[in-house]
Amino acid sequence: MRNYYYLHDTIPQTCLKITSQEQFDRYFGSAAFMGKGGEPTPIDFSRELVIAKVFPLSSKADEWKDVRLLLQADSILVLHYCRTEGKQLTYTIRPFILLSAPVAYSHLPLTEEADSLCASPQFASKMNHEGSQDTVPNRVLIIWYDSKTGKKPLLRAVRRKRCKLIYDYKMLSGIAISLPQHADKRQMMQYFKDVKGVLGVQEDRKVTLY
Repeated sequence: MRNYYYLHDTIPQTCLKITSQEQFDRYFGSAAFMGKGGEPTPIDFSRELVIAKVFPLSSKADEWKDVRLLLQADSILVLHYCRTEGKQLTYTIRPFILLSAPVAYSHLPLTEEADSLCASPQFASKMNHEGSQDTVPNRVLIIWYDSKTGKKPLLRAVRRKRCKLIYDYKMLSGIAISLPQHADKRQMMQYFKDVKGVLGVQEDRKVTLY
């Protein structure tokens, strides 16, 4: 989405899920200019919602790569991005990301995933690996737990089975883990379902929406 600007000096602490024009206008204004491509991207909130991430003021021309909106485990929207530091500027800018998604996903919780590999030599190989994941067996599980019980019993079980913690959805009371190479996925799913405080276990299904 293009030709908008952020209206405020303070920024939200988390990414935003915007579902109406009124809500959008509280955060962003249009920055139209003459000529081809000068109009702001039109938004039809009867058909789509907007995902926004606003960053602190910067005096560098940073580049944002691998910006994607993912549907994970059919139950979470994940805004994925990584940053490469750019050259020094003589002024400050307010970077932000705006993406649209089908309105059917408006009820899903939203989180973000900032990839620290973006500026590293490993980034290209990581992207090549993700591009070929259709041929790689999915060994990732998403596990939800009761916030009152907490995640300590679950994390002990993860260590006991020598699984790798990939992501901690702190605000959503869930984690993503990678199974050992030769582990039986069905047996592992049943094992984690029986751990104290666990509410559900799902195979990871990550679909790129935008």
